[in-house]
Amino acid sequence: ADAFQAYCDFTGDGGGWTMVLNYVHGYNNPALNVRTGSLPLLGANTLGADESPATFGANWGHAAPYLLNQIPFSEVRFYCTGGSKPGPPVVHFKTSTPQTVSYLKTGTGSMFSYIKTGFTALPGHTSALPASLDSGYSDRYDLALTEFPFYRAGNDHWGIKGSGTRWECDDYTNSYVNATIHRVFVR
Repeated sequence: ADAFQAYCDFTGDGGGWTMVLNYVHGYNNPALNVRTGSLPLLGANTLGADESPATFGANWGHAAPYLLNQIPFSEVRFYCTGGSKPGPPVVHFKTSTPQTVSYLKTGTGSMFSYIKTGFTALPGHTSALPASLDSGYSDRYDLALTEFPFYRAGNDHWGIKGSGTRWECDDYTNSYVNATIHRVFVR
């Protein structure tokens, strides 16, 4: 495999985490960036910042299953904040279910029924997800990380441009009007 730059978190939950998804979304509906040869880098940590391709393209995007197959990992860490709920809530958990790892590496199958009980909440986690989830999309291929991989219908969603316009972190706004930060790490 070719070498490429990556952002690694050496302190969170014991360190060793490689970021494979980073979307710091402002109040718009930009295109996703499915990466097959590079990983997104860390940029802004401010809710409301906009790192879409027109502004900070190196920081925007997520790894496709093709790229994830080049990275050995057995754990996945999900983080998001923002949306329409007061607070706003923070989703921050990890999972090591084989089904989740397989879904991210292949884009086929699903992960939602496995992470509901197969997760560990991490510091700062205030969300009802994933314990509250009751569904998730399956067989999303390059959009496995973004197109509603887990949610509680009509209430709490993880969506990154889901259904083409929905940017949601533990909420259900059905639009892109609220700023969000979504990140996924593997180790």
